Amino acid sequence: MSKTRIVRALIGNVKIDKSWQAIKPASFEQVDGQRGKEWKVTFKDAAATDKTKQSLYMFFTAQGNFIAANFTGK
Repeated sequence: MSKTRIVRALIGNVKIDKSWQAIKPASFEQVDGQRGKEWKVTFKDAAATDKTKQSLYMFFTAQGNFIAANFTGK
């Protein structure tokens, strides 16, 4: 599933604001997840009014399948 489809799904489910659709990834890193290596993709929105929601994190399996998204990075 592409980043664009995931963001649209999250927006459609009212999990994130529509403004995230225009934000490009700021960084990619491989991390140790519960089931092995995962990719953590970080998006930054400096214009976000809620400082706790300036960074959106998406997690993917090593093969690229979407796992989860959150604002904590954990």
